[in-house]
Amino acid sequence: MQDVRDNVDNFHNAWYNEASSIATAVEVKEEAPRCAGKMQHRQNAPAETPKMYYQRNLTIPLLDHLLSELNSRFTELSKRIAAMMHIIPAVHIQLNSSMDKLKDVLKPYYDDLPSTGSVDAEVHTWITKWKDVAPDNRPDTAGKTLKQTDRSFFPNIHRLLQIICTLPVTSCECERSISALRLLKTYLRTTMEEERMNGLLLMHIHYTMSMDTDAIIDEFARRNPRRMQLLDILQ
Repeated sequence: MQDVRDNVDNFHNAWYNEASSIATAVEVKEEAPRCAGKMQHRQNAPAETPKMYYQRNLTIPLLDHLLSELNSRFTELSKRIAAMMHIIPAVHIQLNSSMDKLKDVLKPYYDDLPSTGSVDAEVHTWITKWKDVAPDNRPDTAGKTLKQTDRSFFPNIHRLLQIICTLPVTSCECERSISALRLLKTYLRTTMEEERMNGLLLMHIHYTMSMDTDAIIDEFARRNPRRMQLLDILQ
């Protein structure tokens, strides 16, 4: 995108010629909008030709906006989070990530690792472990990798995978919880306790997950002992 911005004249000429050919085919006249002395709702940079007008008022502002959004989205923190994906077997085998690359992934989180003295040996063993595994059996997500990681044998990598799984990729998780909260915590449910509300939110958000009703009843009966059996009431 930065290369397009640096060579905006060449790219804009190609785009404008293509747009002009389409306009000619549908009998649309090539002209620029009227420029007023004071414009509030669109760009109003003066230009000698329609091509120059659209370059100054449409192409360049659009490219600058995209670059600004990309730079704010892909900050150094987000790049570091993306680099953490090298610890996943399917990724580091495909990219042929070196041992130094995987150690660099762990460095920013040394304060959170349980055994920093064994990082070198652990990373070497981690690479060796997945090198001879069939590609179809290599986990390709952080969640799958976490399930297949022995915590006692790979304590540092296990902790890093926990961090990866809990880092939100976007703000959608928060927005989803807030949207569900408005449906559950109504004026008729204002006295609901936090634990019950959190449970209902999770059930509402993850509605596709199957639940073991008998296990839920047993857990409720264990926490709230009663003289009457719950199963008898339900039946």
